[in-house]
Amino acid sequence: MCPIIESENAEREAILEVAKLMLISARTAPKSAGIDDILAVIVYGEEKDAVASKMEEMGEEREIEA
Repeated sequence: MCPIIESENAEREAILEVAKLMLISARTAPKSAGIDDILAVIVYGEEKDAVASKMEEMGEEREIEA
């Protein structure tokens, strides 16, 4: 029997895998003065929506248009 991976699950897994690779790229990229002071996280779901809402709110307060 062949395993079945639903499209929605495959897409979510692929997006998270790419996000992980991007995070590692940021961590291993050359830094100013060689100081490793980067903090990176992957946020998705309700937490992502909360961060996006806060960013929109901050943009409005600072009168920044997207």
